Amino acid sequence: MLLGCCLAGAFLVGVIWVTPLLGNACGGLDRSFEDRLSRLKGGDDDADLLFLGIDEKSLSLSSLGPEAIGADENLVRMQDRFPWDRRVYAEAITRLLDAGAETVIVDLLFTEPSDDPAEDEALAAVLAANRDRVILASIFAPAFQNELTYVEPLFEFTGPIDGGGRIGYVNFWPHPEDGMVRGGTYERTLREVHGEKAHADEEVYRSLAGAALRGEVPQGRQQIAFSTAGRAAYPPVSFYKVFTGDSAIFEGKTVMIGPAAERFQDQHATPVGLLFGPQLHLEMLAAARAGAFYHTDEAHLWLWFFLGTLLATLVVLFVKRPWLVFVGCLASAGFLLLLALGLAYYYILSPVLIGLASITLIFFISQAACLMSEARRREGLRRQLQRSVSPNVAAALMAAPNGYLDAARGEKRQVAVLFSDIRNFTELAERLDAAALVSQLNEYFAEMTEAVFAHGGTLDKFIGDAVMASWGGIRDFTSAELARSSVTAAQEMISRLAVLNARWREEERPTFEVGIGIHIGDAIAGEVGSQSRADFTVLGDAVNLASRIESFTRQIGLSLLVSRDVAQELEFPSASLGMFLLKGRSRAIDIFAPGAQLSESFVKGRAAVEAGDLVEARAHFENAPASRLSQLYLDQLPDWRGVITVREK
Repeated sequence: MLLGCCLAGAFLVGVIWVTPLLGNACGGLDRSFEDRLSRLKGGDDDADLLFLGIDEKSLSLSSLGPEAIGADENLVRMQDRFPWDRRVYAEAITRLLDAGAETVIVDLLFTEPSDDPAEDEALAAVLAANRDRVILASIFAPAFQNELTYVEPLFEFTGPIDGGGRIGYVNFWPHPEDGMVRGGTYERTLREVHGEKAHADEEVYRSLAGAALRGEVPQGRQQIAFSTAGRAAYPPVSFYKVFTGDSAIFEGKTVMIGPAAERFQDQHATPVGLLFGPQLHLEMLAAARAGAFYHTDEAHLWLWFFLGTLLATLVVLFVKRPWLVFVGCLASAGFLLLLALGLAYYYILSPVLIGLASITLIFFISQAACLMSEARRREGLRRQLQRSVSPNVAAALMAAPNGYLDAARGEKRQVAVLFSDIRNFTELAERLDAAALVSQLNEYFAEMTEAVFAHGGTLDKFIGDAVMASWGGIRDFTSAELARSSVTAAQEMISRLAVLNARWREEERPTFEVGIGIHIGDAIAGEVGSQSRADFTVLGDAVNLASRIESFTRQIGLSLLVSRDVAQELEFPSASLGMFLLKGRSRAIDIFAPGAQLSESFVKGRAAVEAGDLVEARAHFENAPASRLSQLYLDQLPDWRGVITVREK
C-alpha cells in the first residue's frame, strides 16, 4: 500500500507539471525560487562602468543657482522642456571624451531630425570625429500588427555602413508569464526577434551591451548574474554634473547616458528589483565582461523529480514511526535545498521545486493512508451533513452512508452549482457597525440556507458574503431535476430577501441586493481538506463558470442568470441575453434570464445582431430603455465579433 501511495504521489506531481495551467504556475514558483538563489550568488559590480543619468535634478536644475546656470550655455539650454537641444548632448560627449572616458553609450533615440538643423549638425560633427568611441541607440519598433522593424539613428549621426558609427538596440524581452527581465541577447536578427530561425546571410544587430564589447559576443539568450546591490550597483550621476562637476570621475570609464527619472517610464522588473534601462544595459555589459551567466537546463527538471521521489520513497518504505517519517522527509527536502544552494554558487540554477513537491506529496499521501479510519470518517460525516444538507437528505445518507463515503473519495458527477453574492457589500461593511452587520448577515444567511435546503440542495460554503450551493454532488438528480431545483431555490432566495428587505426598511436598516448565477455541468465531487477537517465540495470548471455568471449579474443589473444548460431544462421560458465571453474564460456561453421581461427594442436588437444587420441592431438598442445590457451591445457593435466580451470580473 505504501509503495502505491509513493507512486501515486509521484504520478500526481508529474501530472501537475505537465498540465499547462498548473505547470505554468509551478514554473512561476520555480523561477521565483531561482531568483532568490541568484541573489545569494550574484555578479560583481564593474568599477569601469558609470551611469550618467538624466534625473529629476538634471531636468529641473533645482540645485543650481541662476549664476551657475548662466555660466554655461548648455545649462541654459537644459532649462527648456525636455527633450533638450541636441547641442547639449554634443557638448556632453565632447567633455566626457576629453575627460578620459573610454566609451560613451547614449541610451537615447535620435531617429528623427530636430526642428533646428543646427542642433543635428553640431551633434553629427561630434559623432563623426569620435565614431569608434560613441555608441548610439537603435530599436526594434512596432511597424504593422505584430511585426517589428529595426530603426536606426539618423544617417548623419551614424555615417555610411562601412565607416559608420557603433549602434546597439535598446530592447529587452521580459518573461511572458511574470514580466521579469532576467537577461537578454547580445545580438539578434530580425527573424529571431519574431521567433523564427535566423538565415545564414541575414544581418545581425547588436544590443547596446553587445556593441560596447570589444571581444567575442555571447551567443543566444543569456541569464545574467545581476549585482546583488541592485539599483545601488550603478547609481546615476546627475547629467548636469558633466558641466559642473569633477571631470576626473569619468577617466577610464565606459559612460552610459540615459534616463534616470520615473517620468520616462524606462524601468524594468528584475530579480534584484526595478532597474532603469541604462542600469540594465550596464548589468548586461558587466556580466559579459566577467562571464557571469547562470546556466539552466529544462532537462534537469526530471532529474530533480526522480531524486526527490527516490529519497521520499526510501524514507516511507523503511521508516516505520510517523514522526521519524516526517523527520526523514524534512531532511530529504533540506538535502535538496542545500544541493541547489551549492550549485547556485557555481552559477547553476536548479528547478528544485518539483523534487520538494514530490517529497511533500508522497509524505502526505502515505501518512493519510496510514491514519484513515472508518470511525472517524463516519463521525465527520455526521457533523458535516447536519450543517451542509437538508435534514431529509442527511437522514437518508446516515441510514446508508456507503453512498456518501464512495462519493467523498472523489468522483465525476453532473451537478448544478449556484453562487449568490450581495452587491456593494464592501460599501455596506464600511458604513455599518460591525455587530449590526454580523447580525443582519446571520438573518440573511439563515433565510438563504432554508431556501436551499427546501429544494434538496447542499450548502457548499459561505465565502464572505457569498453563498455557494450545489445539487447532485451527493445524490443523483436528472438534468431536469437539477435545473428545476436550483432555479426554484434561487427564486425563493430572491422572494425571501424581498420579505427581509421590507422588514429592514421598517426597522430603518440597510437593504441587500443579490445576484445569483447557476450552471449545470460535470464536476469533481468529494471531501477536500485535511485529516482534522474536511468539507464535501464540488470542484471544476462548472463551479468556476457559475461564479463568473454570478459576477456578470452585477454588471447588467439582473438578479438571476443561468447558462444554456440550465435554461434548456426548465419548464418555463427564459430570455436569452446572447453569447458572452466572460472574464477569465476562453469560450463564449449563451446566458439566459429566467422569468425576466426584456424590452421589445432589446429583443429586436438581438434578432438583428443574429441576422447580421448591425445597423438595425444599433437603432433598436438605442431605442431600448436605458440599461447596462443594451449599453454593452452598443459599446461592442463597432468591432463586432459574434460575442460580447466582458472585460470586468
